[in-house]
Amino acid sequence: MNAILGMAAIAEHQLDDRDRLADCLEKIRSSGNLLLGLINEVLDMSKIESGKIGLNESAFRLSDCLTAAVQMIRPDAEGKGQQLSLAISVQSDAVRGDPTRVQQILLNLLSNAVKYTGEGGHISLKVEEKLSGKSGVGCFEFLVEDDGIGMSQEFLGKVFTPFERAEGPRVNAVQGTGLGLAITHNLVQMMNGTIRVESKLGEGTRFVVTIFLKLAQQGASEPASTDPAVELPPFPVGTKLLLVEDNDLNREIAQELLGMAGLDTVNASDGQQAVDLFSSNPPGTFALILMDIQMPVMNGYEAATAIRRLAETGQRPDAATIPIIALTANAFADDAYRARQAGMNEHVAKPLEMDRLLGVLHRWIS
Repeated sequence: MNAILGMAAIAEHQLDDRDRLADCLEKIRSSGNLLLGLINEVLDMSKIESGKIGLNESAFRLSDCLTAAVQMIRPDAEGKGQQLSLAISVQSDAVRGDPTRVQQILLNLLSNAVKYTGEGGHISLKVEEKLSGKSGVGCFEFLVEDDGIGMSQEFLGKVFTPFERAEGPRVNAVQGTGLGLAITHNLVQMMNGTIRVESKLGEGTRFVVTIFLKLAQQGASEPASTDPAVELPPFPVGTKLLLVEDNDLNREIAQELLGMAGLDTVNASDGQQAVDLFSSNPPGTFALILMDIQMPVMNGYEAATAIRRLAETGQRPDAATIPIIALTANAFADDAYRARQAGMNEHVAKPLEMDRLLGVLHRWIS
């Protein structure tokens, strides 16, 4: 936060220096991402400790999940000249479980490996399918290994304790909260799995995670998200969205970013206004509804349910088919489940990642 406020103050006095301004904005973005990561970890840990976090079950391809995790980490590894490898040895690629949480486990372990491995080091992710002994359930073992700085035997006993970090100049030079491994440990336990660690100072670290996932039919995986690297076509001219957001600043940001993508917006500041605007405009006015969740008068879940009910009563047949996307800071798996139960088609978390949001919009706007 100090970096964000400090860089913002510097930027205010460097408005005529484009290079300095760009440097300040990049550091604000980088610091904001670090702060967001900290907030998400604290919220995750809080939900885990209160027993309010849940697992969302869906069909997915294990190989896709692993490949995506490695692709997300690869730029950081390449930035340090590290070699990052992936080896998959499974017969049951189609599984059912929570792909977001599986990926979170892998990202936490791979991210730590990159952070605590020096320039030119080696990091590997290996996945093997083991005998599960249960019909319809697969047993999968994930090994994340590195030849980094390692950990002392004393610290290994508290590596999964929240807010614990090893001491030493090499560790202190790396930013972290001491929550990532605690969250990982809890997520693995929620999947009825196990996690163990082997490490020696100066020689590297090896994490072994074993989890159980239901087996699914081949081809049963849900459609993959739009790849942000693929250039998306422009939206049809005149495409109008109903943007439902009670926070003035958030609404201004969303409206500006959507406008840059060629999309028109009509704004509502609470769920009741959204229902009224949708029902009072002719069918086809809005191509899609972006719905915040926490709002006064009527929240997003209630508003989505009310809009879908307009079709059941025969008032608006198009109310059954208009895409409703939850756009919210409620980013946990159980929040996504509640959004779908309320009749929403998809769930996009704040802060806005424009590539991700545009990919979702393209899937639902023809």
